[in-house]
Amino acid sequence: MVKNFNNHLSEKIILPFLVLLTVIVRISGLKWGLPHLYHVDENRFAKIAIGYFSGDLNPHFFHVPSLHTYLIFISWKILFFFGKIIGRIPQGIKFKDWFEMNPTIPMLAGRFLVALFSIGTIILIYLIGKKIFNQRVGLFASIFLIFSLTHNRLSHSMVPVVPMIFFLVLSFYFIWLIYSKGNLKYYLLAGLFAGLAMATKYGGHLLFIPLFFAHLFSSLERRESLIKIFINFKLILFVLFFLIGFFIGTPYAFFDFSTFWRDFNWQARHLYEAGHYGTSTSQSALIFYLKYGFKRNIGILSQYFAFLGILLGIIRLKRKEIILFSLPLFLFFTIGNWKTYAVRYFLPAAPFFAIITAFAFDFIFKKLKTKLKFLRKKETFFLGIVFLILISPDIVKIYKFNYGLIKKDTRTVAKEWIEKFIPKGKKIALEMYCPPISREDYKVIYRHSLSQVSLEWLHRRKVEYIIVSDIMYKRFLEAPDEFPRHAKFYKSLEKNALLIKTFKPKWDDYLLDLHNPTIKIYRLSKYPDFHFPGNFKLYSQSIIFRKTSPNEWKIKTESFIGELINRDEKVRNFYIKILDENGEEIEKIIIYKDKIKSNLLFSHSFNTRNLFMNGKIKIGYEYYFSPPSLLIKPEGKLEKEYLLIEKIDKSIHTSKKFKIIYLYFKFPNKRGEDYFQFVKIIRIGNKVKLITRIYGGELTLGNDYVLNPWIKLKTLDGKEISKFIVFKGKIGSYESKRKAPINKSFRISFLPEEFILSLGYDYYFDKNFPHQSGGPEEYSFIFPLKNLRNYIEFQYASATEGN
Repeated sequence: MVKNFNNHLSEKIILPFLVLLTVIVRISGLKWGLPHLYHVDENRFAKIAIGYFSGDLNPHFFHVPSLHTYLIFISWKILFFFGKIIGRIPQGIKFKDWFEMNPTIPMLAGRFLVALFSIGTIILIYLIGKKIFNQRVGLFASIFLIFSLTHNRLSHSMVPVVPMIFFLVLSFYFIWLIYSKGNLKYYLLAGLFAGLAMATKYGGHLLFIPLFFAHLFSSLERRESLIKIFINFKLILFVLFFLIGFFIGTPYAFFDFSTFWRDFNWQARHLYEAGHYGTSTSQSALIFYLKYGFKRNIGILSQYFAFLGILLGIIRLKRKEIILFSLPLFLFFTIGNWKTYAVRYFLPAAPFFAIITAFAFDFIFKKLKTKLKFLRKKETFFLGIVFLILISPDIVKIYKFNYGLIKKDTRTVAKEWIEKFIPKGKKIALEMYCPPISREDYKVIYRHSLSQVSLEWLHRRKVEYIIVSDIMYKRFLEAPDEFPRHAKFYKSLEKNALLIKTFKPKWDDYLLDLHNPTIKIYRLSKYPDFHFPGNFKLYSQSIIFRKTSPNEWKIKTESFIGELINRDEKVRNFYIKILDENGEEIEKIIIYKDKIKSNLLFSHSFNTRNLFMNGKIKIGYEYYFSPPSLLIKPEGKLEKEYLLIEKIDKSIHTSKKFKIIYLYFKFPNKRGEDYFQFVKIIRIGNKVKLITRIYGGELTLGNDYVLNPWIKLKTLDGKEISKFIVFKGKIGSYESKRKAPINKSFRISFLPEEFILSLGYDYYFDKNFPHQSGGPEEYSFIFPLKNLRNYIEFQYASATEGN
């Protein structure tokens, strides 16, 4: 092509090359997701632009200014007009109706408009880099921006960031001409396009900073007086044309000032005080941008040249560098003080940092060329190779991202799977960034985040399938200390619901999967209690741990199964799991494998060397569906389990023997629809602790309360050892002091090996069925378990007559 890169390449080669490269990168995958509108902001701007077709040009929404939606409206108006002329759009149809029939064509037109602004920005960056430094810097800077992952991502959506950046960079281009030439027309053009940038997405006002330096340095070079520098008609015209530009793009900021001011203040509070919903505010935004802002906007390797370029600019402190650096550095420290942070907020600074990066790369290469003779002989070859290596990680990222856009979106794939495998009429709960489920075919419960409710709330509303998206749940799981309630919900899904299907993108990476999120579909058990061991009305288990050598334990377990609840889940394979300190399974021992039946008593013993310090122990069982589903094969484990020992601590290891008794009881529903309680007794040496939990949907979300629930411990002849009031007063969802669940623990001073444990309450009230209210009530269970079946056979059968 040319022998030396220092020679001036023809604009006829560079500009078509940049345009062609940008078109290839930006247009690829432009149809992503359509006809579904997965991008929340795209959907919002589309609705505003459609509203203009009614004749009302007031957007009634000023969180973002209106120029972007006006441009969309104009492009759609032209598209609609010519579509009717050529007969592709029926005469007499309204735009809104045509859009709702299939939004693909108008959305593509809107995205293509944004892509054109992206192409324009690339050309402008080349021209600015060339004017400030040299042609090579301009060329490299524009290529850095072409392969900016964030700029590319936002260039594929009908959102205002990329058009705003175009006007921002165009205004800066004329600001540079103010410095180099000082003509009045450049003040007017710079002010006008700064105003248009402000009218596209708030931020154009930042151009006053480089304008000030450009005007100051230009005036100083012409030896103007200080009075003439600061009291200057050109500056006044810049401000005037800035306001004109803003008025052209957002006229109703003036005509409907009260709405504008309300929304503008909301946006300011959102940025400076509140932060994004579910986004951690504990991390400094400044640190976030240092870690991810440069990396995602400039490049994985290129970012280091950006840091070097900033350092060189500070050391050199030339006038042209002050003008160039002032805007991106000011923007960087401004967004670094926001509570809200996202890599896209860094993007308006990216074009200028791209020039700074190219300047540093060019500077270093020139220095190396003076030291290394072989670089001078084949400068173009070595420069091209090094530059290609520098941007190669970003090329790979862009390829992965665009590949994901070309392929069918994970939400679309999930939607098609749901329609094929989940029967119509089922009740489904989903959140934002999930597949678009037909409200006509399914009963849909929607929340911005399903963590706003609870599994109990969904279960009570008979939700059978739960759909979540990692764009939502990751933000809470990555900051569980800040969002404990939300993180708890998503963790409870893994624990208490069955994972049916996962839809993952080919490359599950930050930013890449914002268009192709990981979608998970869970099935929530239809049993009255979906937790372990809710397949039964009564479940009890005792486990005795005996140390037989320094590293070995003999474990003996005995279990009693009360009445089974017969629905679509069939139980098998009771087990004990031993886990390490990280919760990873070390050993799983099946303690009963035969067919399960009501009133079943069984025992099992085994030896293990896996009771490590800080480990955990679970008890549980497997289940299967009957009749089996021939269509859906679950991805998750068909298991229900309970964490019996949360931490194998020093007291357990130093003890030669310890024992745990677990009792679960579903109170007979002659009063109350669901009222559950478990009791766990832990005996280590002479120390005995009792832990209990009372819960149930009716006591949390219904119209019930239970008065003074208690636990009694008695000898076999009925003499009371201890009585514990679990809660003094009313527990429940109606006229109560506290809603369920409630957790309590008690120390037991004395407990014989054989004893009776009784559960009861003074009164139970159900507003829906007041005639069934009553009390007191008591149910007793004998230990050890080998005596339990005969003891409760008559009592339990009588108590469950109402079931």
